[in-house]
Amino acid sequence: MLSLQGLLSDKADDDKTCERPSCLKSKFQTTKYCTAHLLFRPAPTSFPVPRLDQSKVRAGMDHIQWTCRPILQEVIRRYNCIIEREMPQGMLVCLDIEFSPSSQKVFEIGVCEFESGKPLVNARVKYNCPKNELHRAPPFHIDNPYLRLISMRTSQKIYHRNQPSDTLLDVHGIATKFREGGITPDTILLVWAKNGQDLELVRKLFDGENNKDYQNILPSKAHCAYMIPDFRRNMPTTPGLSIFPLEIIFNLLFGNHDLADKNHRALSDALQLRLMVKLFIELCKPPEKRQLSLLPRSIEEYFPKLLQCKQEKDHSLTTQQRRDRNRLDDRDRLELNSWTRTVSNPLKRKQRTLDGSVC
Repeated sequence: MLSLQGLLSDKADDDKTCERPSCLKSKFQTTKYCTAHLLFRPAPTSFPVPRLDQSKVRAGMDHIQWTCRPILQEVIRRYNCIIEREMPQGMLVCLDIEFSPSSQKVFEIGVCEFESGKPLVNARVKYNCPKNELHRAPPFHIDNPYLRLISMRTSQKIYHRNQPSDTLLDVHGIATKFREGGITPDTILLVWAKNGQDLELVRKLFDGENNKDYQNILPSKAHCAYMIPDFRRNMPTTPGLSIFPLEIIFNLLFGNHDLADKNHRALSDALQLRLMVKLFIELCKPPEKRQLSLLPRSIEEYFPKLLQCKQEKDHSLTTQQRRDRNRLDDRDRLELNSWTRTVSNPLKRKQRTLDGSVC
């Protein structure tokens, strides 16, 4: 991880001073920086991008029909049923979490309806424990100092004092939000991951209360549709690409959307995931049957050939269909403004400390 992000020092072992200009503090173990600059350095933006050939990605999407696993075929079926009002919205939702890589504790949960985009859960988890417990590795696990620092950095952003107080909920409040949103064991959860870790961490959070009622809220792992394997299989990338970050892929495909660059907050990531899956569903159709015009308009820049071929069909849209397309754009913009207006960027603050009360 350290090597991938360019944090390992390549200087002589006797040079133990932070490599940040004008900093005289000692390096953190074998990294380039001291603790403060390691935590609050600018986020890496270059390491995954050169491995994505944008021209191949766009050309491949123009004339190749994507394939999907059976779980996503069920997602498509449910999506169509929800559109026809044959199934409640809560049967298909997008889930994202922010959590500690050291302790595996969930810090923030975001859930939205897939078809409508309506936010169901936007909650920061309130813990009644000493603050050092939030970052301590579980029993029988090796304590990784770097992961603990990343955990502290994440918690500072999530539990910043400028965050709205009504989003800080305990487990009972979060479970109530899940129930009110219509989430049941029959729901399919969409996640941007390679496995069902997000779902299992939320389940562990609920099970920690030893409340049997909470054990009947979440679906099984078989109902968790993780999207990275399907995008990796269909999207042309350099062989061996191990990292498939949402912020890179979303900005590649939706670069002009209001949600771009709003990553690493649970609800914003869930809303990005929703658009990614809607795009995936369209790309699973034959090229001549795709309706990319129903997606946010910024996507049109990446599919000029396909849209040019479909211009003759655009005039056939009914007035109601045109209204639906415009309402989709407006709804996504309102969702972002409603939920992210108060989100601050802790990287812009000049002074920080590593401790802070979050419990």
